[in-house]
Amino acid sequence: MNGKGEIQLLPGTKKRLGIRVTGENRFLYIGSAILGAAIVGAFWFNFNIKALETQIKNLDEQLFILEQKRDKKAELSVQTTRQQVLVATQLIDDHVYLTKAFSKMESLVKEDVQVKNIAYDLIGNKISMRAKATSYTVIAHQLASLLSDDSILDVSLGKMTPSSDGIIEFSLDLSYTPSKLLKNKKIE
Repeated sequence: MNGKGEIQLLPGTKKRLGIRVTGENRFLYIGSAILGAAIVGAFWFNFNIKALETQIKNLDEQLFILEQKRDKKAELSVQTTRQQVLVATQLIDDHVYLTKAFSKMESLVKEDVQVKNIAYDLIGNKISMRAKATSYTVIAHQLASLLSDDSILDVSLGKMTPSSDGIIEFSLDLSYTPSKLLKNKKIE
């Protein structure tokens, strides 16, 4: 009924109650945001992984091509030349000192001894000699002459081979003190 006494035959409209609970959909919104961020993150991660894999594959191919282009013979030649230059540099640096050492060794060799071969080992501080002498006595005097010098630490007599004409071939290995034999050389 209406306030005027009229009857209303149409159904009345329902009114909604205006009671609201704060935050009733908050979990739904937060969950949707997290799910959306996770999906976007997964797509981004997948895209970046594929891009990185492509870059790695390209770099591997470039390295493979560079490896095939390398001239290994030329590299070996360069290394050999480098080593030869280093040895030559050391010889040039030590030339004056080696000349003095040769002069000193010449003064220690007896007149009856003929030196066939002499080799210096600068790293091992050793001298190897092959020589000829007229007798065993001359060899003994030669050993005494070498041992009398304070720069010679040790003398090792090697194989002695007499020949039919009376000449004896022998070898000597000498250990020396570099600071005394190679005078004025800076010892590092």
